[in-house]
Amino acid sequence: MLEHNSVISIEDVSTDEYFLYLVRRSKYGHALVWLSDAYLFTDMDYINRPAQLKCGDYIVIAKPEGGGGASTELIQSAAIGVGKLADFMGALNKRDMWTYVAPSWEERQERKKRFEAKRRQS
Repeated sequence: MLEHNSVISIEDVSTDEYFLYLVRRSKYGHALVWLSDAYLFTDMDYINRPAQLKCGDYIVIAKPEGGGGASTELIQSAAIGVGKLADFMGALNKRDMWTYVAPSWEERQERKKRFEAKRRQS
């Protein structure tokens, strides 16, 4: 995590009940991050999130095999992002992390093609 270009530091601020980390970012300040152990993260999990999470914070679905996510309406109204680790890593580059949308498979393939073409030109 510390190798991410937007991350300055990480502080473990976990409680007996939740795994919480304060992530300080170079451009956009800090965000509190909750590592949820839910296998299937639902709207109810989002509603029952730790009270410490405020606007601009993020919920990481920590189980790689897990899935789900809260509804867009809930995320937009609370302005607390939710996603898997890869989504969080992308969201770190945005001021409003809850608005991050991962690129589609097609977009990633197009970026890869452009990168390869640019590399061949060098």
